[in-house]
Amino acid sequence: MNRTAKFEEAVEAWGKSVEQGLSRWIQRDRSLNFLRTTRARVVLWAFTYTWMFSGFVVVVMRRPQWSGYWFAGLLVFYIIHRISIRDLFQMPEPLLDELQIKRRNKSYRRAYRNFGGWVILLIAGYAYASTYDSVHTSRMVSAWILIPALWVLAPYLAAGFKGERED
Repeated sequence: MNRTAKFEEAVEAWGKSVEQGLSRWIQRDRSLNFLRTTRARVVLWAFTYTWMFSGFVVVVMRRPQWSGYWFAGLLVFYIIHRISIRDLFQMPEPLLDELQIKRRNKSYRRAYRNFGGWVILLIAGYAYASTYDSVHTSRMVSAWILIPALWVLAPYLAAGFKGERED
């Protein structure tokens, strides 16, 4: 066995151990339980929608130079959502129980049904804005941030408000 094959095996073993450790930590973690309650899910949902759409309007209509801050905020909300539902959408099937699988599949159906409506609303808003006032192309780049943000955040926003019980 040559050195490259040994190195690849070592990296593969390390990657597998890191993935297993992360999965165990997410399943058993208690330090972030305050993000997993129903109250926290409702507040997180409201803040995410407020940041996503009001930030989009501000960036497109008034301050295109703030698009980096808006994108960073979307990334922070994405990470918090992943923590709040214990990484449900990234976990492999064998690590989930039947209730989690059912909740995940229902969230996917609801999310991507809603996604079409959001895109139609975005296109209608762009059409209205372009007839009302000439919107510069540089500002509409933000729309290309919003569409992937909606796609990525859609399952988390559709996962529902029901959180875990407080112990």
